[in-house]
Amino acid sequence: MLYKGQKVDPTQVEYIVIPRKPENLVFTAQSVIDYTEFEQLCPEPDVPVMQFAGGESRENPEHPEYIKKQGIWATRRTQWMILQSLKASKDLVWEEVKYDDPETWHLYEKELQESGLNPMEINRIVLGVISACGMNQERIDAATQAFLVTREQVSNDAPSQKAAP
Repeated sequence: MLYKGQKVDPTQVEYIVIPRKPENLVFTAQSVIDYTEFEQLCPEPDVPVMQFAGGESRENPEHPEYIKKQGIWATRRTQWMILQSLKASKDLVWEEVKYDDPETWHLYEKELQESGLNPMEINRIVLGVISACGMNQERIDAATQAFLVTREQVSNDAPSQKAAP
C-alpha cells in the first residue's frame, strides 16, 4: 500500500524523560514492528483438542492448562515488546535480562528498580513504550487538531464565491 505515493514509515519514537539531578535520565522507546523473533523464541501455545466418541474432535480453548500457557505467552510477548522497544536507548545495558532467553525477560522491572528508579518512574517508562508501539489518545487528538487546522487554512485561502470578479 502507498499513501500519497509513498510507503508509510512505521517507526515511532518516544523520549521518556525522568527528572534527576545532576542529569535527567532519558530513555528512548521505538515502535516494534516485527514480532518474528518473538514468535521463534516463544511460539503461541496450541489449543488442545478433545476427542469424543465416534471419532469427533474439537478444540478446547477453555482447558485450564491451555489458559495458563496462553497467559504466560501473552505476558512474555509484552515483556519482549518492552525490551525490544527500549533497545533504542543507547545507554541502557541489562545485567540479568538476556534478549534471547524468555526466562529472564521478567527481570527488566527488577533491574530498573534496583538501578534506583521508583515504581512510578518504571510505570512512566512502560507507558512510553506502549505509546511508541501503538497509538495513544493524546497523539490521535493532536494529529486530528493539526489536520483540522490545515483544512481550515486551505478553506480560508480558497477564493470565495462571494468575491467580485
